Amino acid sequence: MTQWQDLLADIEAQAQVQSDREREGEVAERERVERARIDVAARFTAAIGDQVQVMLGAAGPVRGEVSAVGPDWVLLADPGAAHEHLVMVRAVSTITGLNSRSREEPPSPARDALNAAWALRRLVRDRSRVRVRTLDGQSHGGVLISVGADHLDLGDEALGQAGVGAPRVTTVMLAAIACVTRS
Repeated sequence: MTQWQDLLADIEAQAQVQSDREREGEVAERERVERARIDVAARFTAAIGDQVQVMLGAAGPVRGEVSAVGPDWVLLADPGAAHEHLVMVRAVSTITGLNSRSREEPPSPARDALNAAWALRRLVRDRSRVRVRTLDGQSHGGVLISVGADHLDLGDEALGQAGVGAPRVTTVMLAAIACVTRS
């Protein structure tokens, strides 16, 4: 009788091991499927307060603390230098320091409306002096005058100074912008 009990116990143990392996495989597959759905905005959202560095191709690196995230932008604050960098997510080639956590915001038309053009229009209201870096590595400084549907207008550095005539305006296509830095 003991041999039968030992044999049955062995079969049950093997069945349990097989069941555990299958369950682990299913869990791993679910995790892979879930991970495949996560975009970098969800990872930036979970990283608010963390220091990261992003590489923007020819526009170079930008480093700062993740302080806000929109559907197509991330705001990096550089407190030591008193700069804020509005980084276009589409311009980012690599990210250093981004953790593996993610936090997805529920889809909403209101959140989707808080795109890069919206964020830039807030800078227009502030009459902020900015430096715009483009994907090809160019840099343009001045005062943000206006933001259109697909471009922004940047007034030269003399804008707002007494006795200065009409400012020279540089129009930059939004699709060409890698980063806008406000001091």
